[in-house]
Amino acid sequence: MSLDRNTVVTNIRKLLAKRHVDDVFYEEVTIEHGARRMDAWAMKKSWANPMVLAYEIKSSRQDFMSDHKMQDYLPYCNEAYVVCSHSASPSDFEPPASLMAYSFTVSMGCSAAYLLPAATKKIYMSPASETGSVGVQAAWTNLEGFWTKLGIQKVYFHSKFSDKKNLSPATKEGREAEQKLLDETWDLFAGAIAKHRRINASIRSYHPYRMTDSPAGTTASKSP
Repeated sequence: MSLDRNTVVTNIRKLLAKRHVDDVFYEEVTIEHGARRMDAWAMKKSWANPMVLAYEIKSSRQDFMSDHKMQDYLPYCNEAYVVCSHSASPSDFEPPASLMAYSFTVSMGCSAAYLLPAATKKIYMSPASETGSVGVQAAWTNLEGFWTKLGIQKVYFHSKFSDKKNLSPATKEGREAEQKLLDETWDLFAGAIAKHRRINASIRSYHPYRMTDSPAGTTASKSP
């Protein structure tokens, strides 16, 4: 027996309320000065691990495909979910290729934390948040001189074909190997960013204060 949309929504809200019986839970929460309305909203009662969840209830694929407001929920929650009846087919709610994801940055979205948002259609950010900083770095503390003074010597034993493992960055060969690894990692990192943001990584150069477009082969100079 097929249930009408109102019945499906009502039943799912009851189940969500039961699921969040120990949390703060509200139904039909208005946001955006009344322009949008969440079907349900919940907040975990925890100072150490706060979590806010938004729910959008869908009764059919048509209902799901016609939705254009879920991205507006993101500033009001940590996680947003689409909820449907158990009788619905999972394939009915698989997003098509044209349906893009949106991301929201609360505080820091720099370096590797920018990689995932960069793949979304649009990035929403709080006024105090930071983003960008596409770069790879590594650090090594040279304790070899200190160990020598203490009479400590580290001895490596290698299997065949493994003589290039654990090269010391204190040597020219070790520094070159480390630099090669960092450069390859940056190529993967910047390449993914460029692909998703539709820019050419080969003409992006690092500036101490901003990312700037530069002709191929030039380097941005440091501002005075």
